Amino acid sequence: MSKKSKNKNLKKEKKKSALTLVEHQEIAHLIQNGLAFHNKGQLDEASFIYEQIRQKSPENIDAIQLLGAIAGQKKQWDKALELFSQVIKINKNNPHVFCNQGIVFKELGLFDQALESYDKAIALKHDFAEVHNNRGFVLQELNRAKEALASYNQAIHLKNDFFVAYNNRALVLQELGQFAQALKSCNLAIDIKKDYALAYNTRGLILQDLGNIKDALSSYEQAIGLSQEFSEAHWNRSFALLLSGDLENGFKEHEWRWKNEKLESFKQKRIFNCPLWLGEESLENRTILLHSEQGFGDTIQFCRYASLVARRGARVFLEVEKPLVTLLSRIEGIDRIIEKGSALPELDFHCPLLSLPLAFKTTLHSIPCEIPYIKSDEIQVSQWQKKLGPKKKIRIGIAWSSHSSFKKDTQRSLLFEQLLSALPLDLFEFICLQKELKDNDRSGFEKSGLPFFGEELTDFSQTAALIDSLDLVISTCTSIPHLSAALGKPTWILLQFVPDWRWMLETEQSPWYSSVRLFRQKTLGEWSGVFDRMKVELMKLSGALI
Repeated sequence: MSKKSKNKNLKKEKKKSALTLVEHQEIAHLIQNGLAFHNKGQLDEASFIYEQIRQKSPENIDAIQLLGAIAGQKKQWDKALELFSQVIKINKNNPHVFCNQGIVFKELGLFDQALESYDKAIALKHDFAEVHNNRGFVLQELNRAKEALASYNQAIHLKNDFFVAYNNRALVLQELGQFAQALKSCNLAIDIKKDYALAYNTRGLILQDLGNIKDALSSYEQAIGLSQEFSEAHWNRSFALLLSGDLENGFKEHEWRWKNEKLESFKQKRIFNCPLWLGEESLENRTILLHSEQGFGDTIQFCRYASLVARRGARVFLEVEKPLVTLLSRIEGIDRIIEKGSALPELDFHCPLLSLPLAFKTTLHSIPCEIPYIKSDEIQVSQWQKKLGPKKKIRIGIAWSSHSSFKKDTQRSLLFEQLLSALPLDLFEFICLQKELKDNDRSGFEKSGLPFFGEELTDFSQTAALIDSLDLVISTCTSIPHLSAALGKPTWILLQFVPDWRWMLETEQSPWYSSVRLFRQKTLGEWSGVFDRMKVELMKLSGALI
């Protein structure tokens, strides 16, 4: 085809695709109608109008982008990404579409891609405050808290009444341990928007970290007062209540985990072909499935309720993860243990383990505390005793960190060398109970010469047998002290300033475990006092002090 013919055809196509003034006016009118429906939440009606626009003008950026927005609102993430990609192909200089693309990537958990999209949006529009705020969020998710703080600061610099950014900045300052500044930023968000429920919830979290449970509860209640169905505030309130010892109301609020979309519990919520049992219906001659839902420590702590359920006349099935199957098969009241993922039999009821305290209306004075309620295998204990050899000193098992993805794990876990510095190695025989070592602990542990049995701890049954071969267990807040205490073994737990709810506040004893002793931080982040008190007690135990 000649150059002249090509130019002629291009002119024909351009003429064919060009819109008349009337058509432009019609499309503008349709956009307004679509937005009217869109703003009222009538998404299907708005979509219909936007599709009409695309029929008239297939590359209309506004229509495509608005369809992408609706797909996002409906959580049709793949469709939203496809539509935003179409806009980008038509016009690579639109910062808003890169912003929207970043939001979708964020919702999908693709934080690196989200960051890339936000950076493209900012390159096109430097003063895009909303994108700086969104960028801060994904940087937090990527564990780049200091960079996130810089992004939130920039968002606030560009828009000084940006209450959302003030709230987000408060959260990252909390993560960085800058609690006074976090509280100030949160209060600024509330000053700007008095009815901002999210900021009251954030303030509650900060106050709780500072140990001010009374004011934290007040903040959560203000958040809930502004938004009755605010599941995250209800959930956080449950922990504050449980920390303060109000188990009855705390466990009621704890049920909000099934409505909190941010939680793993919510994401993994299961549908059963039988009703949930929360203590009301008779269980006489009925079959009930008790099933784990959170961490190993939670399962070990709350499987104690199985015997109470059995006493109601039920046939009790317990479903747990594979590493717990052998150990928990010996619990009183269990008719059958099921490995999670296996086919389930016919059931009359089900109940998640962490809902059992609610079902039994548990208070501080009615916690089932028949210790031990877990037993190790005598043959395995004998094998471990043989492996450890003749005992010449008091044997103490140690654990100092978990492999949890919990964001605050660094507050409750230790580095091995921190714990090692507090142990009188010459007076006791220390045995590592960790199944795995973190990379930053490996070198220091290997230099210590302490025995490590990680590969031989094939499941919790083996760990239980090893613990029963020891005299004492010392651990931070991991699954190990739950196991040790459920076995009735003397257990010392080293706790952060505001610990996990089950250890409550101030007391040195635990109402959940009679053999536990709690060593608490007196000030936020300060482990030295914990170690000093522990060393004094170890010296007493060795006979060096009287």
